Amino acid sequence: MMDKIKPITKLNHPLILILIFGFILRVYYSFLTWNHTQFWDESVYMLMGRYWSEGLYYQFTAARPILFSVIIAGFNFISTSEFLPRMFILVFSMLAILGMYYLGRSLTDNKNIGLFSAFLTSIFYIHIFYTQRLLVDTLSFTFFIWSAYYFYEYFKKDNNKYFYIASVIVAIGFLFRITTALILLVVLIYTMVTDGTKMFRKKEYYIGALIFLLIISPYLIWGYFQFDGFVLIKAFETNAPSNFWVGGYNVLIRYITRFLLLIPNVWAIPTALLFVGGFIMMHECLIGLDLVKKGDKKLRGEFFLFLMFIVPLIAISFLLNHDEDRYIFNVFPAIFVLTSLFTFYIYDIIKKSNKIASIGWIILIVGLAAFSQLQVTDMTIKSKLSSYNEVKEAALWIKDNSNPNDIVVTHSYPQTQYYSWRYSRHFPKTQAEFEQLDQTNFTYFVVSVFERSPEWVYNYPAQKNLTAVKAWLTSDSQPVLVIYKLN
Repeated sequence: MMDKIKPITKLNHPLILILIFGFILRVYYSFLTWNHTQFWDESVYMLMGRYWSEGLYYQFTAARPILFSVIIAGFNFISTSEFLPRMFILVFSMLAILGMYYLGRSLTDNKNIGLFSAFLTSIFYIHIFYTQRLLVDTLSFTFFIWSAYYFYEYFKKDNNKYFYIASVIVAIGFLFRITTALILLVVLIYTMVTDGTKMFRKKEYYIGALIFLLIISPYLIWGYFQFDGFVLIKAFETNAPSNFWVGGYNVLIRYITRFLLLIPNVWAIPTALLFVGGFIMMHECLIGLDLVKKGDKKLRGEFFLFLMFIVPLIAISFLLNHDEDRYIFNVFPAIFVLTSLFTFYIYDIIKKSNKIASIGWIILIVGLAAFSQLQVTDMTIKSKLSSYNEVKEAALWIKDNSNPNDIVVTHSYPQTQYYSWRYSRHFPKTQAEFEQLDQTNFTYFVVSVFERSPEWVYNYPAQKNLTAVKAWLTSDSQPVLVIYKLN
C-alpha cells in the first residue's frame, strides 16, 4: 500500500483534487457528528477496548474479531476520548478513495476509470456515513479494495510480491471484519477458471496461504479458548440464517429489492442506468470464458470485476441472517468500476463526433452523481444527529445517581454501560427468567422505545408498582424512555 501512496504527491492530475474533496467532506461531517450518541455496535467495540485496556467486564461474541478493539485499547492509554479512534477510521476512509483509483485503473488499464471510481467513492453516502461511526465497516471496505488491487496486479504481472502483499492485507482486514476475506473466494474462483489444475503447482499460493494463516492464527487460538471451538464456525452459528438455504435466499432477494429501490433515489436515474449498462457489458466475459482461460486481458479484468460483485453479494446473504446496507459494502467497488466503465464507453462514442460534447457528458454525470449522493449523505447524517440522545442522557444520569457496583437492566445495554460506567445487562425473554436472576445489585430498570424490548417489560413497572425516577418525553408528552427504581 505504502509504495503507492508516496508517488501520488509527484503527480499533477485530478486524483489530488478528488482526495482533497473527499477529505473536506469527511472532516465537515466529522465536526458535525462529533458529539453524536453511539449506535449499539459502536458501544460494543468501545467496551471491548475498555476490556483490553482497563479489564472491565465484557462478554465477547465470535462474530466480532478483536483487532479494532485492541487498537482502541492502545488509544485508551493515550486518551479515553473518541478522537483517536475516529481519526484512525478517517485515515482508512481516505485510503479507500486512493485504493479505488488504483483498482479501477488496474482492472481496466484506463486511468480515467480509476479517477471516476475514486470520485464515486469520495461522494458515496454509505462510505461518508460510516466514516463517522466507530465501526469496522469502513476499515473492511479499505482492506477489501487494496487486497483486490494487489491480487489482480499479481495476475496481470505474475509477480509473487503482489500476491504476498495481498495476503498480508486481507489477513489484517479479516482481523477487523471476517467477511473481508471474501476476496479470497473471488481469487479462488478466478484462479480455478484461468489456471485450472495449474494452480496447485504454484508455490506462491501456498506461501500466501501460510502468510494469511500466520497473521490470523493468534486470533484463531484466542478464539478457540474463548468460545470453546473454531471461531469461524462459532461466528457462522451466531449470524447465519436459521434456515440456511431459504433464509439466505430471502435475504438475497431483499438486497436485490433494496438495491433496485435505492438506485433511483441515491444515484439519480441517469447514473443508475450507467451501472446497469456496465453490468450488461460484462456479459462478454461470461459467454467468452474460453477466451478468459486463454488469457484475453480485457475479458479477464471484466471476469474479476464480475466476481467482485456477485461473490460478496451472494455470500453475505447466506452468512448473515438479515440485510443492512453496510453488510454489502464490499460489493460497491465493483459497482463503482462498472459505472465508470459505461460512463467512458458513452464518452468515447460521443467523442468521435464532438469532443466538446463528450466533455459536457462527463461534467453532467459528475454533477448528477455528486448532487444525488451528497443530498442523500446530508439528509442521512443530519437525520440521525440526535438519535439515541435519550439513551446517552439516561446513562449519564445513572452514572451520577448510582454506585459503581450497581447494575442496570435495559435493552440498550451497550450504550448504557459505555456512558454510565455501570454494568448493564439485557432483559431476558420472559418475566419468569428475569425473576429467577440474582437481583442483589439490580438498581435501575430502563424502559424505552429504543431496541424493542420483550413485551413483558412494558407491563412490569405497573405490575410491580415501580417508581419512575426519571423520564424523557416527546413534545406531546409521550414517554420515550423511563428509568424505574428497583427495590
